[in-house]
Amino acid sequence: NLDGTPEVIIHGKTGFIARPEDACEAANFAVRLIEDKKLSAEMGAAGRALVKDRFDWRTMVAVLEEEYRFLLAQKTR
Repeated sequence: NLDGTPEVIIHGKTGFIARPEDACEAANFAVRLIEDKKLSAEMGAAGRALVKDRFDWRTMVAVLEEEYRFLLAQKTR
C-alpha cells in the first residue's frame, strides 16, 4: 500500500494490498494467488480492464491537460 498502488489495485478485486513493511502478509497474498489459479486469472482480467479504462492514453492526456489548464489559470491570477 504505497504511492499510487491503490489507484490500480482494488483490494480483493484486482489484487491484494499488504500493509507497508508486512512481508508476511504480502507473502501470504502471493501464495494465495499462486495456489488459486481461478482467483489469479479473475483478478488479472479485472486489473487489465481497470487499467485499460482508467489509464487509456486519451484519458490520461485529458486529465493532464485539465490539470495544466487549472494550474495556468492559478498562475495568471
